[in-house]
Amino acid sequence: MKVLILSANRTMSPDPVFPLGASFIATACRKKGYEVSTYDCGFQQDIESTLKKRLGDFEPRVIGISIRNIDNVEYPNYTSYVPFYKELVSICRKFSKAIIVLGGSGFSLFPIELFEQLYPDYGIVGEGEKSFIALIESIEKNEQLDKIVYSNRLNIGDSPLIPDRSIFNFKGYYDLGGMLNIQTKRGCAFNCSYCTYPYLEGYKVRPKRPAVVVDEIEQVVDRYRVKHFFFVDNVFNYPESHAFDVCNEIIKRGVKIKWYAYIRPQVKDLNLINMLKEAGCRSIELGTDSMAMPTLESMSKRLKIDDIFTFCERCREVGINYCHSLLFGAPGETFETIKTTVANVEATEPDAIIAFLGIRIYPNTPLAKYCVETGYIKNRDKIGLEPVFYMNREVEGGIIDYLKGVMKRDERWIIPGIEALDLEFFNLLRRKKKKGLMWEMKKYINYIK
Repeated sequence: MKVLILSANRTMSPDPVFPLGASFIATACRKKGYEVSTYDCGFQQDIESTLKKRLGDFEPRVIGISIRNIDNVEYPNYTSYVPFYKELVSICRKFSKAIIVLGGSGFSLFPIELFEQLYPDYGIVGEGEKSFIALIESIEKNEQLDKIVYSNRLNIGDSPLIPDRSIFNFKGYYDLGGMLNIQTKRGCAFNCSYCTYPYLEGYKVRPKRPAVVVDEIEQVVDRYRVKHFFFVDNVFNYPESHAFDVCNEIIKRGVKIKWYAYIRPQVKDLNLINMLKEAGCRSIELGTDSMAMPTLESMSKRLKIDDIFTFCERCREVGINYCHSLLFGAPGETFETIKTTVANVEATEPDAIIAFLGIRIYPNTPLAKYCVETGYIKNRDKIGLEPVFYMNREVEGGIIDYLKGVMKRDERWIIPGIEALDLEFFNLLRRKKKKGLMWEMKKYINYIK
């Protein structure tokens, strides 16, 4: 059986993201004995001609298309990726008779809608390492199948499956993105009102054994000479004990890497921040969202302002760079809470602040339910592929002008919905072999110019 795994993501802003999920699927297929080829839309200019050639040369029986994002979640100037996905499936149909299977986090959020728009043969909702293999086996046996498969969540704690990064263009991602990604757990125990992680991965956290995590890191370092990693767990420091154990394993083995992570700005034991630094953590992105209590409470963040200040203070003490990620316009947001957030965030002395206007509404979230119940959205059918954002009416009129003023006086602010990133500048830095996160690169802007 020949299987083509296709990564549909073309987003290069702010950095290209290695298709980790697709590489898991491709690796699982190879281990099962299937002949596997891959196609990555991220590094292709002429999709039709290059994909036509791949399909003709390889002649797959099954094409698995991984859909990561539906749009760029930038209000008010959003971009939908669905028209490109339609084109992609159309090209596959035009030049191949292969069975087409859709998957990935984007498909899992909107399986019925994407099925109706893209006309695949099958779709997989959830984790695909086992369910995609099972689907192929059923195809080989000519068994009757449901068009959309809802997969069970995996016990990944002791999983020996390490994705083969060489299946995709790891060097391109490392050179242009400055790092490769790694995952230490799935699932999220929090219930932030807007977030899709609990729906996609479950409320139960399923951590990998720290030894398995560091085995993977060492393999990537040894095979690919990669020294920079991003931990893509939705919250790296929860459970706190697991974060301690991963850091201890890195330190114990003497693995010399620089790494970055998504972190919740709240810890029970502040020594964890020291451990992060000792294990090679260079910079972190904080899921702060707001620094005004009414807004935090409306988003069910379960954070306290003092916790955030304390966390940031310790980061400064140990020398870890940090960036706040914020969402403006949540239910209950006012100009007073916006000004409070701006003042408090700046008082924490961050290296950067990335803020988004409005909150993308996704199905199966508490925010979606709230929007329907309050009449913000007239019916559930409008929560679909066409992006709909929540922006509290009280601040909608003047928030852009206000935040433009904030950006003008403080260059640490990055607000993609207001001002597009200077990708040419960041690509220049990558060509000069600069590694790290996009917001860390801003310090070079005057030097380059």
